[in-house]
Amino acid sequence: MKFNSQSVSIIMSVYNETDDMLIEAIESIINQTYKKFEYIIVLDNPMNKDAKNLILKYKERDKRIVFVENEKNIGLPLSLNRGINLAKFNLIARMDADDISLHKRIEKQVKYFEENPNVDLISGQIEYIDEDGYIIKKNKLKITSEELIYKMLPYSNPFTHPTWMFRKKILNNLFGYRNIPSGQDYDFLLRAKSLGYTLRIIDDVLLKYRIRNNSISVSKRTQQQKMTLYIQKLYFQRRRNGFDTFNEKYIAESEKSRDYLKYKKSADIYLKYKSSINKRHYIKALVQLVCSLLYSKDQCKSIYNAIMVKIIFKKNTGI
Repeated sequence: MKFNSQSVSIIMSVYNETDDMLIEAIESIINQTYKKFEYIIVLDNPMNKDAKNLILKYKERDKRIVFVENEKNIGLPLSLNRGINLAKFNLIARMDADDISLHKRIEKQVKYFEENPNVDLISGQIEYIDEDGYIIKKNKLKITSEELIYKMLPYSNPFTHPTWMFRKKILNNLFGYRNIPSGQDYDFLLRAKSLGYTLRIIDDVLLKYRIRNNSISVSKRTQQQKMTLYIQKLYFQRRRNGFDTFNEKYIAESEKSRDYLKYKKSADIYLKYKSSINKRHYIKALVQLVCSLLYSKDQCKSIYNAIMVKIIFKKNTGI
């Protein structure tokens, strides 16, 4: 390495990953070409004794590993915040316990930061793998243009969370992740953008991103969609009014609210619409689309966001 670099704190939360997945994730970090790091692993499931024993075995072998065990399950955002609070170094990297970092990931990211001192947070490209580790697909539409990133971000999240590396100073105003059911990374990015931090996505493939069959249920997907719309609403409020609001009551009641149930029904109908389009049942699809839009104004907003992303991407890339 021709650059004189600082050390990195790598943060990973563990919950219910299999031993094989966890082994692949840990091995991919401890075998990085870049060696100057601490690896903070937070176990957010104290009942998972197999994971605990496995992590402790690796800790005995590699002194860079810092093991933290939560007394009870507190969720991803609070577990990440706990790891970040323990971090000793000025660069912080994310990692998920079911993914695989490529061999030179940390080296490439640290080098990018040293060559771009004005940048505060970076993400990278990924390959999608299945539960057995086989590549499903690669990112064909790479979003690296600064202009495209900033135009797209209010409508969609082009950043892949487990590829993040950011400067610790970004936390001075953000105070870590907010404790929300999903979309914590998207909320983090929009708050960072609002405060003027510089965000980038580099062209290098950094990570194999695992798609798990049981990772997202239909109800969970609906929750994620609703949270995304709520996070976007906060961003636009912030941009108009210059202040940040966060309604915890909305989070507590969202899954029981009439609005949430209407959106869930609307989203289910919209999935049927997409299926009908694929089967070329166009009249049926048209009826389903109209029903979906009439059921929920939030579904209209979701579709509007998807259209805006396509327009922005087409306008800026010609693809």
